Amino acid sequence: MIVITWICFLILLAVFFNISFNIFYLPRLAPKRPPDVGTAPWPLISILVPARNEEPNIWRCVDSLLNQNYPNFEVIVLNDGSTDQTAGILQKLKALHTRAGRLRIVDGRPLPAGWIGKCWACHQLSDEAKGEWLLFTDADTNHRAGALTAAFLLAEERHADLVSLWPHQVTDSAGERLVVPLIQLILVGYCPLWLIDTVRSPRMVAACGQYMLWKKESYRKAGGHEAVKSHLVEDVGLAARVMKENMRLVNADATEAVSTRMYRSFHELWLGLTKNFYTGFGGRPLPFFVFLFFQTLPLLLPWVILGISIAQWQPSAGHNPAESGFLFLPFLLDHAFPVLTILLGFLVHGIPAMRYRQAGMSALLYPLSELLLLLIGLSSFVKTISRQGVEWKGRRIARDPQGQNP
Repeated sequence: MIVITWICFLILLAVFFNISFNIFYLPRLAPKRPPDVGTAPWPLISILVPARNEEPNIWRCVDSLLNQNYPNFEVIVLNDGSTDQTAGILQKLKALHTRAGRLRIVDGRPLPAGWIGKCWACHQLSDEAKGEWLLFTDADTNHRAGALTAAFLLAEERHADLVSLWPHQVTDSAGERLVVPLIQLILVGYCPLWLIDTVRSPRMVAACGQYMLWKKESYRKAGGHEAVKSHLVEDVGLAARVMKENMRLVNADATEAVSTRMYRSFHELWLGLTKNFYTGFGGRPLPFFVFLFFQTLPLLLPWVILGISIAQWQPSAGHNPAESGFLFLPFLLDHAFPVLTILLGFLVHGIPAMRYRQAGMSALLYPLSELLLLLIGLSSFVKTISRQGVEWKGRRIARDPQGQNP
């Protein structure tokens, strides 16, 4: 058990240092106003929003996009066969909004064989876009007025072909608060973002499909969404193509600029993560299970070891508990290493939670959070290799183990 605890401690120590490096490395985006540049032209940016059954979100999202302070943009929303009130809300917004002239609404065409719904919607939007830059953003996002300006200026400053922003994740239910912060932990804890520019490997990339700002020519060079048309995790697939084409990818922390609530119930969260988890590893079992091991077992095993030790522990002979308030102190001293490993687990969860303004519940109850993530991961693996798939926004999404359509 000592050897196992040592391994867990060293893994978590490496995760801690990776979190520290990544937080230092990731640019922190703050909303900005356009600088005073006289009459210099600002390139047209096409903001592209795929929307399928987004009745609770679409007004807030599109309203926040129309209110951007960037001088030159258009907003195009594709209604992707919605069966709720999404279309009606969009038409009402078009009729009432003071900036409705910037908004275009298009109806999506039927989903062809071999395409995932979101990729097909984004592909259609890219064909409609007139801008030199393309911003793909989800319909459940909310944008502060200076977010687009800040993202564009970051792209110009870093000479980026693609800027991917990581929004603040809003969590309102207990299930969301337990699991959603782990997405941020996985990014900064297990992906060495600070090495991406040095290593430049398509296998070591990260991007967030909730906000992807492209140079249009770079998007075309990468093959666009057609190149990843059957990928459930299309953002990572596109980021990999950026690396393959020797282009520049910049990830940035947009906690202060963009927010999103991805899931509105634990059931929806379970389905959404089940849909994406295993396929995010390209349908490769080895890296998937290696990740599950490094993500969950070092955080859970020390608790198991400590629990077994507590069950077996007995105070020293002749010790009178009534004479001392430190009955448990000898035990803690005898088991200091598992205790330190558990405390490091709290630190690994707590630092990203504080930095990215996530609910503290996932840090305080991190063994439960990690157990839920493990179960979701195993469910994703089983449903993918069995080709059961999941129901998502009225569509059955089934994939084979290699991430392709059956």
